[in-house]
Amino acid sequence: MTFSKPLRFEDNRKAIVSDVFQVAFPAFIQAVLIASTVAIDMIMVGRLGDFAIAAVGLCFQPVLILQLVLVAFIGGLSPIIAHHIGAGKTEKANDALRQGLIISLVVSVLLSVFGYMMADSIVSLMGANAETQAPSAIYFRMLMFGLVPMSLSICITSALRGAGDVAPLVYVSAISSAVSIGFNYLLIYGNFGFPRLGVMGAGIATSLGHLTGCIITFALVFSHRRKVSLIVNGSIRLDKETVSEFLRMGLPVAGHRISVRVGMLIMVRMVSSFGTEAFAAHQIVSNLAFMAFWVGEAVSTATTSLVGQSLGMKKTELARKYISATRLFAMTYPIITGAMLILFARPLMGLYTQSEATILFGMAVIPIIAVFQPFQSGCSVVAGGLTGMKKPHHAAIAISAGIVVIRPASALLLTNVLSFGFAGIWIAIGIDEIFRFFYVNRAVRIESNKLLLTYPQNT
Repeated sequence: MTFSKPLRFEDNRKAIVSDVFQVAFPAFIQAVLIASTVAIDMIMVGRLGDFAIAAVGLCFQPVLILQLVLVAFIGGLSPIIAHHIGAGKTEKANDALRQGLIISLVVSVLLSVFGYMMADSIVSLMGANAETQAPSAIYFRMLMFGLVPMSLSICITSALRGAGDVAPLVYVSAISSAVSIGFNYLLIYGNFGFPRLGVMGAGIATSLGHLTGCIITFALVFSHRRKVSLIVNGSIRLDKETVSEFLRMGLPVAGHRISVRVGMLIMVRMVSSFGTEAFAAHQIVSNLAFMAFWVGEAVSTATTSLVGQSLGMKKTELARKYISATRLFAMTYPIITGAMLILFARPLMGLYTQSEATILFGMAVIPIIAVFQPFQSGCSVVAGGLTGMKKPHHAAIAISAGIVVIRPASALLLTNVLSFGFAGIWIAIGIDEIFRFFYVNRAVRIESNKLLLTYPQNT
């Protein structure tokens, strides 16, 4: 499978559809691979029991929070490179990648040491009980060994996505996913003479997958074939102007994503009050929902690249049309996955657990997920368009308000006052997603109109 046709950046329907396909479809395939790997990982861990699902789930949010500290420093890399590539400034794009890698290395080393040392306290804060405390802490420590290679890989991946050079990332994800799943099989259960490590084995396998992805992504950018490259000569010293631009773009992105994680932490604590079965069900249905979520995120990065490069060429109307096209694609896919979730709710839950109580908890909320997923995916894409416009603060406001205020407040009302129970958690999530969708769409219309006034001759 190849996606090597050059992007056209022409303002006609056929060219727009072609460009969106060239960038969004490989990102879509990569997202499916990532989401499938996460699902398979959870299924394999689930064979150890509901305690293992809960233990792994407790680590998910704090790991993402550590990643978001990195985003604060390099979150602007993708749109910055997109603008440079669009404007024909390849050397500036290469320099931005070098700067991003230096920052990623320093920050990720510090974060991994901090996470390893504070693992017990972190999982306790997440609500670990006597049954999940020890396995959660072990799993978290194993993930910290993979944080540095994962961070470097994220940096290179962001650069390639910003340049619209996403096709090779499909193969990176396929290979690293295969490594992770393979070592899961060997280390979780002790197959082929390997030690039976359980949850610890799952953490080691994940880190080995990240290391594999890091090696391959470095190999990609040490090549003249890529739009951004490390093979050309350039300074490895940090540049004040570049770092300043990273922070200006990255801090709003990190701010709203940290708000997301804080809101998710609040929700996780609320869910844990319903018991181990409900918490395990929450992790399973979240895992199932990630298939559409990751697709939305992937298409969002494609949107950032297309919009950023268009604006680098000062083609504002074309940028707006790219957002419309990618939003339609991203909102159609969750309708299909939502229908599949509803039709196969019980067998899908049964892949993860044999606990009837856990299965029933999950089946009760899957229809709710199916309803709000198109809004969630559409919001991600429009937020990616705003990032490509270098206006990420709109999404930051919407997401922060939604997940820190609207979601917890709605959940408290629905669970404690209106007695919706566990389902009230997911209804609240849906209310938040719909609010965000309409907020960012209004913002992108306003910013598009401003840009049209700035570049009316290049529409």
